[in-house]
This record gives sequence, structure tokens and C-alpha cells, in this order.
Amino acid sequence: MLAVFATLLQSAVHAASDYEEFQVKREQVFEFAEKPSVRQSGDRVEIRFETKGFCDVTVAIEDAAEKGTLTSGYLVPFPRIVRHLASGVLGPNAPGPFQKDSKKQVIVWDSKNDKGEYVESKDPFTVRVSLGLKPRFERTLFWSPHKRIGILYPVIRAAQEGVYVCEGYAVDHVRLFDHQGNYLRTIYPFPADKIEKVFGLQMHRFIQNGTTLPLKQGYHQATLLTCGSNNNTGSSAEGYGVSALAARNGRLALVHLKLNRLRSDGSSGAMQFEGPRTGIHIPKHAGGFGYLECDTGPLSAAMSPDGKWVYMTGYQFTAQDTRTRGWLNGVGRVAYEGDDAVSAFAGSLEPAQTPGGTADGQFRVPTSVACDAQGRVYVANYMNDRLQVFDPAGKHLKTIAVSKPASVAIHRKTGDIFVFSWFLSNRFIGEERVEPVYTHLGPFEDPRVKTKCPLPLTAHGSTGSWNAAGGIQHRVELDSWTE
Repeated sequence: MLAVFATLLQSAVHAASDYEEFQVKREQVFEFAEKPSVRQSGDRVEIRFETKGFCDVTVAIEDAAEKGTLTSGYLVPFPRIVRHLASGVLGPNAPGPFQKDSKKQVIVWDSKNDKGEYVESKDPFTVRVSLGLKPRFERTLFWSPHKRIGILYPVIRAAQEGVYVCEGYAVDHVRLFDHQGNYLRTIYPFPADKIEKVFGLQMHRFIQNGTTLPLKQGYHQATLLTCGSNNNTGSSAEGYGVSALAARNGRLALVHLKLNRLRSDGSSGAMQFEGPRTGIHIPKHAGGFGYLECDTGPLSAAMSPDGKWVYMTGYQFTAQDTRTRGWLNGVGRVAYEGDDAVSAFAGSLEPAQTPGGTADGQFRVPTSVACDAQGRVYVANYMNDRLQVFDPAGKHLKTIAVSKPASVAIHRKTGDIFVFSWFLSNRFIGEERVEPVYTHLGPFEDPRVKTKCPLPLTAHGSTGSWNAAGGIQHRVELDSWTE
């Protein structure tokens, strides 16, 4: 036993020795034996100093005049570094231009900046010699709140506090802008001080530093949202995030295959973050031969004025030829604070080859849903060329004729109805031409046309031919709080 113990002990000593071999041999003494001095002769600037130990040293030329200035939309918090002269640990392996095995150093600046260009004047510059390392956050490089994630359309929702914009394609974001388009804040990824107020996240203790943080989901481990397909661990595809967003009174409903509940401050309020299922499973050939098996979520969502209900429609799915799209002929609803999966509010959410109907309460390709201040529910019934209006109990109230309504919105202050029409691929439309049109109607009580004009959409196809995206790439939102 003693021999075995001695062997193990000797192995441990060797392992420790091997580990120390790769450690940086710095002395934890960060003081000057001789303070830095500068001597200039023409373009040659000589910097001299001596340290008390073989420690970390950084030498830089800085322009203090640029501190606090606005550069490319970014407020510079520190003096700008004109030239990075030297950085490393003094001693036998000191990198150039440091002298090896010496605490006394002489560094020469040739009056050039980091680009190799001579500076015009040395008067505004200072020499900084730093001992030791203390990293500090300056900025995230190549970041802008206006940047897009990728190929998918953003989901937009206007509210009193501003305009929410969210995207999801492997990674996700939800950002809030003011009504003039200026960035305000990020709702997701969650603010650091709100993590503990997002209930239901899967937490994990990381062995690197012992901290407990949320565990990201999906094959790519890139999202904390659970509403979309990008949290799927079994597929390397990027997956989709939020397909529809509803907002009322500081409550946010992020919707695709599930409901994710957030508040406008980035927390989940007093509720669990993950809500009920909102997606519908589509069996193979459900829309006819060639249609793929999939799970689909809504393209449109609206919240009741009291924030209790989330209405959803625009459930579409594709065949092998992606220009051919099937649509579920119904409107779904979930309780915002509930756990029950989506159920039909109007029409049917059963995947089948049924062509839908034209009677009151029936649909052919319902594409968009909105609510007014009285809680009435407006549904864009695309192939029936109409809007249908229901009360909160699902009773049909009114039908309003509008040609090919792809999106509907209700002005929060006036109650006026705004309809946006464009080509949407579906199995009934054939080669019918649909030009993009904007239509402004009066409120529920008197929905006469007030204004009608062309809608300036980019890359819009008026027929099914070559319209590979099928029209779902277009998103329109009405902001009721702009002047």
C-alpha cells in the first residue's frame, strides 16, 4: 500500500510540474522602480521605464481628445489608441520590442499609427505604460440593433410603449423601438437583472466558475425561447423562432408552436415563461397528395383588450413544391394565463382536404386576426374576399367586403379598419392576379372605404408563377401612436 501511495504521489507531483510548465511566469509585483520618461528627437520618440518585477506591461500611444466623442454612432468612453506599441510579460520570453531578461526597458515609437501612417502632430498624444492586466468591457463589435438575423421576415407589433421587432432563425431576438424607429432596449435575450424573474427556465450550474445560469436549448444551443422549432435538439437545421407576436398592456405573447409569455421589461411577470401549445400537427398529404408532414404555427396573433386571450390564425403548410400552400380554415385561441392547448375559436383547425366554406363563420384561407377596443375579433378571409367580425364568445357579427385581405389591423384610438392586400399562394387561387393594395375603412359601425391606393411592396409577385416565397415574406403593421 505504501509503494502504491508513493507512486500515486509521485505521479501527482509530475502532473503538477507539467501543468506549471505551461503557466506564464509572471511576478505579481506591479510597481515602477523608475517611472516612465519620454525623449523625442524628430520622428523618434524614446520611452524609458523600469519595473520592480517581471510582470505584464502594455505600452500604447493615446489620443485623449477623442474621449467622449461620437464616432460612427458610438460614444467613445476611453481615449482612442493611436498605436499599440508593446504588450506582454517581461522576462526570458518577453515579446518584442521588449528587451528579454530585463526590468529596465527602452521602447521606441516611430511616430506612426497602427496603419503605418505618420501622425500629423504629436502634441495631442500621450504615452501610457500600464502594469498588470485588468480587462474591461468596451463594446460589442459589429453590433447594431437594426441588424437582421437572416432570410426570414421579422415579426412586428406596435404598442403604446413602442414597436416590437423580433426574429428567430437558430438564434432569436425581441427588441423595442420608439415610434420614430429609435432603439430603446432589448427584451430578449433577457436583461441580466431579469433572469431570476423569468420563471421556468432550465437552469444549470457551470463547472467553469460555479455560476448557475439558464441552459440554452436546441441542437445549436443558441436560444432560451421554447416557442419555436429552433429549440429542437434532434435536428441540425436552424429552425424557426417567433412566427407571430401579440402585445397589450405590457404583456407579450411570442407564438409559434408554443406560447412564450413575457413582459415589456424582459421578465415573465408572475407567470411561467412557457405557456400552452399553439401549433398544429399536419399529417402527410393533409392538403392533398404531396403535402409534407409538419408542425405549423400561426402567422398572425392578436390579444384581447383585457389581455386574457390570444387569438391566432394564418396556419399554413407546404407541399413538395413550396409554391403550393395549404391553409387551415380556422382561428385558434388560448388563454394567456392558462395551460390548455389551442382550440378553435371560429371555423376549424382540423387538417384535411376540405375547401372550407363561404357561410358566416366559415373560411377559405384565413390569414390575419386583430382585436378592437371592445374585444371584437376581426379575421381576414382571403379567398372569400371579406373580413368577418366576431364577438368574444365567437358569435358572428358582421361581414365586410374587401378584395384579398392578407393583413388586417384596427386603429387603437379611432377603431378604423386598415386592410393590406397582396398575393398569397394557396391551392385555390390558380393564376389569379393580385396587386398589392392598401385600404382604409371606417370603424365597425360604419366601415365605408375612406382611402384606397397601391401598396409599395418590394419583390412582390402578382401571380403564383415564380412566387417561391408565396407572399408570406411580407409583413405590415399599423402604429396607432404616431402623429
